[in-house]
Amino acid sequence: MGKNKGILLLNLGTPKSPKLKDVYHYLREFLSDPYVIDKNWLIRTLLVYGIIVPFRIFRVQREYQKIFDEKKGMPLNYYTESTSQKLQELLPSYEVRWAMRYPYSSLKATLLDFKQMQVKELIILSLFPQYATSTTGSLIQVILGELKKWSVVPPFRFLHSFWDNPDVIQAFSEQARPYLEKEDYDKYVFSYHGLPERHLKKAHTELCQMGECCLSAEADPYCYRANCFGTTEKIRNHLSLAKDKCITTFQSRLGRSPWIKPYTDEVIVNLPKSGVKRVLLFTPSFVSDCLETIIEVRETYAKAFQTAGGEYLKQVPCPNDSPDWINTLKKMVENS
Repeated sequence: MGKNKGILLLNLGTPKSPKLKDVYHYLREFLSDPYVIDKNWLIRTLLVYGIIVPFRIFRVQREYQKIFDEKKGMPLNYYTESTSQKLQELLPSYEVRWAMRYPYSSLKATLLDFKQMQVKELIILSLFPQYATSTTGSLIQVILGELKKWSVVPPFRFLHSFWDNPDVIQAFSEQARPYLEKEDYDKYVFSYHGLPERHLKKAHTELCQMGECCLSAEADPYCYRANCFGTTEKIRNHLSLAKDKCITTFQSRLGRSPWIKPYTDEVIVNLPKSGVKRVLLFTPSFVSDCLETIIEVRETYAKAFQTAGGEYLKQVPCPNDSPDWINTLKKMVENS
């Protein structure tokens, strides 16, 4: 007899291989999502097919080639799969599966599996600690679109926006312990994936000023920028890091429109000018190491920091499939 409770772990997505066609299909699908590029369909299509993909695809392909493992595949895939397998071991009464938002076929097929199992309960865990419309919001919309096609929809619930969960803070913090115990750093940079400013303004009826409002304890719980500053503060307190040595920044911006600030790349190259030589960089918007952490941070930012006069920049690994992280997910499910 099959299990009557299901858990679906969801991450963003990645090409299945660094082949040009796979990278092309991934970028096309990802960037065509109206929650990612929130322009009307014609402008979005022209941007994606006429500018962004043609001008970025070969560089992005080279970067994916660097992180691709012939045996394991893409890091985001194998860490998410490993997380799913290890969580299954801790929760044998559940059927644990994983999928990606892109390609959508991955998510659709996994939901179909749960439908065929006739699960009586479904927990959908979005692996994005901070809420954003372009990630968790997009996931919720497409899942609801699929579930409404079912003749019988079982009770389901979404677990998301867990940045302030004490166990999550501990899981991120413990990844830094070996680095902090070994040496001292001049600055601690907390780098989060960026978003266009217009995304936040749309989500908050144009009220967000991108300023100190996001530092307030009473900030909107669905304000991505406020979530990020809140995450930094909780990890800082957990690790007893000096407040004046911690900086919150945002990376991975695309295009010319304003994104939320400060920008990680600009902060990094300016730090050596103030005598900063050693930096430890956290990436608490990523639960699994991926292109943005392995290439953008460990390679691009580390090199830029040294070129600017710094000695070294080190990145704290993401929780990935560590025991602390698997136990954290287990608690989240059990306490939901």
